[in-house]
Formats: sequence, structure tokens, C-alpha cells
Amino acid sequence: TIRNAPVFGGAAEIYKKVGTTDIPVFTIWGEDDYQVAFAQWVNLKRYIPQLEIHAVPNVDHSLPYAQPDLVNTALMDWMSRKR
Repeated sequence: TIRNAPVFGGAAEIYKKVGTTDIPVFTIWGEDDYQVAFAQWVNLKRYIPQLEIHAVPNVDHSLPYAQPDLVNTALMDWMSRKR
């Protein structure tokens, strides 16, 4: 994760480019994520102003596996609003 998808370092330029578009962006983030620290959402939001964040308390990086129904519901809700 650090090498390929950090919210800091080299990937910042990619995120900034996305932020200049009108592409809707959504992330679901476990607040207890230790692999990609939840606190990094501040940087991500700064780079991508149109970002919508769905924070999930008491869940780590395993969020898609630990809470698949929650993830699917949040994604479907977001996508239905973006039609």
C-alpha cells in the first residue's frame, strides 16, 4: 500500500489531477485502518475537493470483508445519487 497508493508522496500529483476534473469520487474508509491511516482523508479531500467520504467506525482495512453489506449499501446509495 505504501508503495502503490499513498495519499502522500508521489501519488499526490495523481490525486490532484483527479481533483481538477468533474468526476465524482467516493471512498469508504474504516476509521481504524492502520494500513492507510484514516487521518489521511484530510489530504485526500484537499487534493480531490469533490470527494465524498463514508467513514465507518470500529473497522480497519478489512472493511470490504468485515462489513460487505454496509459497503454495498453505501456504494449503491452513492451511485444512485450520481445518475
